[in-house]
Amino acid sequence: VEGGRMGEAGWSNNFTSTKIISFSPQNVHLPAGKGVLLNIGFETLDGSNALNIEEVIITGHILSATSVEILAGTLAAEVYPLDAVCGNGVKEGAEECDTAGESAACNMDCTSAVCGDAKVNAVAGEECDDGNVVTESCAQGVASCEVCSDSCQYLVVQVEGEVEGEVAICGNEVMDGEEECDDGNTIDGDGCSASCSVEDCTAGEGCDACVVPEGACDCQGNQNDACNVCGGDGSTCADCSGVANGQAYYDNCDFCDAFSQNDCVQDCAGVWGGVAQVDGCGVCEGDDSSCEISTSYTLSLLDFNPIAMSFDVFLSNPQPASGFEIKFNDIAIVEVVAQRTDAAGWLVSHSTNEINAFSLTGEMLPAGQGRLFTVYFENPNNLLSVDIVYVVVTGEIVDESTVDIFSGEVSPETYPLSFGCDESNACNYNPEAMFFDSEVCTYKPEGACDCSGAVLDACGICGGEGALIWYADQDGDGLGESQTSIEACVQPQGYLPNALDIDDACACEDNDQSCFNVCGACAPGGEGNGLLSLEAVTAISENGEYMAQLWLQAPGAVDGFEFEIAMAQEEAPALSLIDVGGGAAEVMNFTISWDDDTVMAFYYPDQIPIDVAQNIHVVDIVFSLATEAENEVLSELKNTDRGSEMQSLVQAMQESSQGEDTPVADDAATDQDVFELCLSPGAAVLSLDGGSCQLEPALGPCVLLP
Repeated sequence: VEGGRMGEAGWSNNFTSTKIISFSPQNVHLPAGKGVLLNIGFETLDGSNALNIEEVIITGHILSATSVEILAGTLAAEVYPLDAVCGNGVKEGAEECDTAGESAACNMDCTSAVCGDAKVNAVAGEECDDGNVVTESCAQGVASCEVCSDSCQYLVVQVEGEVEGEVAICGNEVMDGEEECDDGNTIDGDGCSASCSVEDCTAGEGCDACVVPEGACDCQGNQNDACNVCGGDGSTCADCSGVANGQAYYDNCDFCDAFSQNDCVQDCAGVWGGVAQVDGCGVCEGDDSSCEISTSYTLSLLDFNPIAMSFDVFLSNPQPASGFEIKFNDIAIVEVVAQRTDAAGWLVSHSTNEINAFSLTGEMLPAGQGRLFTVYFENPNNLLSVDIVYVVVTGEIVDESTVDIFSGEVSPETYPLSFGCDESNACNYNPEAMFFDSEVCTYKPEGACDCSGAVLDACGICGGEGALIWYADQDGDGLGESQTSIEACVQPQGYLPNALDIDDACACEDNDQSCFNVCGACAPGGEGNGLLSLEAVTAISENGEYMAQLWLQAPGAVDGFEFEIAMAQEEAPALSLIDVGGGAAEVMNFTISWDDDTVMAFYYPDQIPIDVAQNIHVVDIVFSLATEAENEVLSELKNTDRGSEMQSLVQAMQESSQGEDTPVADDAATDQDVFELCLSPGAAVLSLDGGSCQLEPALGPCVLLP
């Protein structure tokens, strides 16, 4: 029994065959930590295949001359199986014997050598072992045979007298049946052939008279080798070192010898013959860091007693400590009653506000946690708290002038000494206060709902503001409108707590002037100048007269509009307006005028503007693609009274086109020509608010003439 942490601490080890007692003659404590405690070498005497731990006692501090602290703990396991190693010369586990190899008393498999165990033990003199101690006889009809005797030796058995069906056995040194000879083998060339017939031997060649020399195994004088092979070299039964019937073998590292004690073993990483080792923390190839014990302590004050004027100093130290010092603010320490420090045999001294504790004999305060001592004090300066000024915890004494200083945490550092109220229904209830006095308790004023004196509002909320003002959000943009509001305790549907919408009739995310066009109409996204478009173009004659509808959409109501039409193709015949009317403009009594390609419509102040918030049909236009002669007629007609009907205009154009001598212009339309009618960009204007605001609307696409 030696080594380990006990060896490092200088402990003495005493042991019997089954018990170990270790202690320190110099009363040196085994430091807190973990690792290999002892190295124990042993052998089993009763064939046990497991090592059992029956009892463990670990002591702590010596409490008195007759008592000692017994530490509690647990065992990782109580039974450790033993793996027997046959051939190591030590009888282990279920082994019957172990002589480090085969011996007269022990087989190679560590079982006792006994004739009849079906294991041939050459060292014990056995030639054979058929698993019994009976000498068998030959089979029926066999006059001679070789058997394994009751002493585990080969024996030739012959049957006396006539044996029916006798069969000769060549090579058994017994001439049977029709054998001419039998020299004990079945080798040709030795005077007696392999079939036991006499060979013609020549004198001087080793088989004169075919007599096997004494001690030889054939007529040539060869002898059986150690492997019982006639004339052999002993290699057929050699071990790894070349020794016939030797005990040497290859271990798992391919090293050959007959000693199991030096067989290579697996390291902790599972490598045979490897060098990886387990560190002191039980980690393979570790660096002992995984089980390093923190040297950081924690300290606090507990159990303040306002009657006894006392408190306890609580310390948790993960490493053994050699000394302790603590300083407070200007309290007056009356007495210090030791607790953990007393158990460690430490001397405790104090001044009015400082405590020192250490051992005169070098005893360490064991790692652990608990109350170091109870401090009784007075408060002559009427302090409002006990404050910890500093704490020093020392560790191992390195030399006469050096000692380890532990780091740690003091939390909290201040402990209030003020009186507190212990009534849980009081406004100033303080269960953490050091002193309690019901006279300092305060309560809610009568009729109040909290300690501040607040009362319930109209909505039943303590200290609340009462019903709130909610603002309508008609356009659903998340902004309330200041002109429409109600008071309520709960938010009504469709109302918000803000009045930020500049126009609740205009649903616009930006909520600024970008939501409106130049006329002030709601136009989210800047699309508020309206849209003018041509629709439903139809041919009203075979002579190039057409009718088209004009549609308009704009924010608000328009009191006038103007637009210009043109052909998209330069080669198209000349376009000329014939008539303009119908639609909403005529219904609302707008005044309509036009020239060749421009239309104007407006109303007088006593009339009603057209609401074009939805896209509507505002006017019809009739136009022609005419020759020069036709256009002259049209020009005259346009100067006539406005009361003439559109049909009259069309009829006049038809009569003009029927003249035989009427020349046809080069640019006149033909049946196969295709043209488009467009609204001219930049020429369309919408008038709103009595003409005070004008917009330039967007224009629809050109339309194909039928």
